Amino acid sequence: MRIVTDGKLRRLVARLLRARAEGQKVIVFSQFTDTLAYVDSVLRARLSSRQEWAIVTGLLGADVGRAVRHEDVLALVDRSALVSGETEDRDAVIHAFAPFYRLGPSRPRLPGASAFEQQQLDALWTNGWTQALKQPTDVLFATDVLAEGVNLQDAALLINFDVHWNPVRMIQRAGRIDRRLNPAIEEATSFPDLEALARDLGVPPPRYWWHEHTGAAPITVNLLLPDELEAELQLRERIANKTLAIDFTLGLEQGTGAEADWMAAYRYQGISALNAWQGDRAIEQIAGYQQRLRRLMNERGIDAEWLAAWNGWLREVGGRRDDRILAWAQLGRKGGETTVYTRQLQPRLVDGVPHWLWTTAKPADSLLNFWLALDSKTFPAATRTGLAFSEDASRPIAAEDLLAVSRRLVDEDTALEELGDMRRPLLQGASAISAGFFEAEPDRRAIAVSGFRLLQLRRVDEAAPVTSSEAAC
Repeated sequence: MRIVTDGKLRRLVARLLRARAEGQKVIVFSQFTDTLAYVDSVLRARLSSRQEWAIVTGLLGADVGRAVRHEDVLALVDRSALVSGETEDRDAVIHAFAPFYRLGPSRPRLPGASAFEQQQLDALWTNGWTQALKQPTDVLFATDVLAEGVNLQDAALLINFDVHWNPVRMIQRAGRIDRRLNPAIEEATSFPDLEALARDLGVPPPRYWWHEHTGAAPITVNLLLPDELEAELQLRERIANKTLAIDFTLGLEQGTGAEADWMAAYRYQGISALNAWQGDRAIEQIAGYQQRLRRLMNERGIDAEWLAAWNGWLREVGGRRDDRILAWAQLGRKGGETTVYTRQLQPRLVDGVPHWLWTTAKPADSLLNFWLALDSKTFPAATRTGLAFSEDASRPIAAEDLLAVSRRLVDEDTALEELGDMRRPLLQGASAISAGFFEAEPDRRAIAVSGFRLLQLRRVDEAAPVTSSEAAC
């Protein structure tokens, strides 16, 4: 009776029955072999009485929206198969599920092949299609062993029985039933070889579902946890943050594609949920802050397009000129191409003048290092050596730095002010932001700034270091 007492499994079976009624093939993905083994064992467990069947078919019928007979359930089970890393004859199972894209609709003809080789190819095609015609598979349960590099485009429906923590894996799963690009299948109006084989076997000729549904698109269904478990495990919250983290890292304005309908209406919980999961890394927590800031911007009517075009230098109210700086700048030589550079700088005050360190991309105590004096007067900036070196004076921005800044700005509600005309000091110090480039005076004299965003805070606490266990997440 678990087929209906397990709420999630019951929804799965109901959706599979609907798909079979519509002639659709279905691929069901799960991360775990044990999960699929459980589903398979429940489906194949035989009910012992008419009373049990009446209860099962009645409940399933209510979910499907039409009457369900026990023969419908048995036929569904009979046409189901499971593939995992432990499956020995994996190809045979997959061929029976997706023969059009796995075997092809016509007998293979290989130019230059010997008679024996051609005979072998023909035998493989005939044997594969014979099984697909005599013992077809309409529902394939699979682990992520089939998430990459396997053509399953015969399927019209993909069900994620569990939602993978990595959105990229979700994209890979969806790719198994997308991209139907084989003209020999998609554009053909008949398949003479298949029809002849079907006649020889005494079975109906195969139907390619997409020929009768040319305007349709593949469907993805995500089976979520019951609300009680979702509240406890916050699965969607974690997936949302990992999706945002990937988007943030890769700079994908339209997202990774992993944001399915089940996420569209989800109420994002933010960093409070992330803090409950110590395994989430800094970049994922940053994505949470980024989402909160986006929401705040929307609430205050701030146009994201305006922000993307904004240039400026922000400093914490009451801050000093030697407070730490996180810098983003688009730099190049006048009249030439530009490149985006980011850098964290710790200015050094000498006689009231802030100095920025120019060093190599990877900070090092080197004879090549020099300090730029940002006195807002000379250009290019006067340089000096002899100041003590420290790695914090100039180094790449790390995710932990961004996380620490996010906490200051959002959690502590730090007040900022936009500085006035800072073009002269910015030009003086631009080559320090480019660390490793624009070292020589002629380069510094020819430098051009086409975009810049600087944030200067009185205190940027170091975020907690990422442990080895977190790095493995």
